[in-house]
Amino acid sequence: MRKNLLLLFALLAIQFAAISQTITSAQTGNWTATTTWVGGIVPGSANDVVIDATHTVTLNTTPVTINSLTVNAGGTLTIPIFNQLYINLDATNNGTINIGNNSGLRMNGSLFNNSSIAGVVNSILIVGGSQVQNTGTLQCSTLYFATNTAGTSTFELRIFASTLSLPTLTGTLGFVASTVDYTRSLTTQDIAQRDGWLWGSYVDFLRQRSDTYAPTLNLLESTCAC
Repeated sequence: MRKNLLLLFALLAIQFAAISQTITSAQTGNWTATTTWVGGIVPGSANDVVIDATHTVTLNTTPVTINSLTVNAGGTLTIPIFNQLYINLDATNNGTINIGNNSGLRMNGSLFNNSSIAGVVNSILIVGGSQVQNTGTLQCSTLYFATNTAGTSTFELRIFASTLSLPTLTGTLGFVASTVDYTRSLTTQDIAQRDGWLWGSYVDFLRQRSDTYAPTLNLLESTCAC
């Protein structure tokens, strides 16, 4: 009886370790290959995944769900055509993420991109959280990009661009947020008597809140006569 209990506890401990641990790549290889991962455990929905330097991991199955993702400097995650990777929490990229044709990278949390995320036709990048920190590059020929999609009070925003620089990205997201903020405060009297629908009124609104919407003001002033 005692031996059986010890065996049961040992099996439970092994199972718990497999479920809860951070799993790091051991070498270049396919996602489903046990040799790709330290300890020979293929990551699952409860695992925090780290792709280490010099390793290229290819997502050769779909869909795959993990808890969080970190790509270290020099590491590469490749998501081939039609494959999808879902992340319960955040993604941090210090290396390279390549999203293939009609493939997707979707996270419920925030995105911290310090290097390169690239895609091709119909690549999908969805950030469910409210935070996108991009000090690197988001480059693709046709990118479907949505942020802050979680929650019942949010809407989906798709940005199509060949290159999304940090000023352009933050300015564009600020434009969306500010237009919602501005129109929410408009009254019938504002529209009828104070030209509330005119572009100049909206720009004045931004200038009165320049601490919040400075990136949007900079973007507008560089692209139009405001």
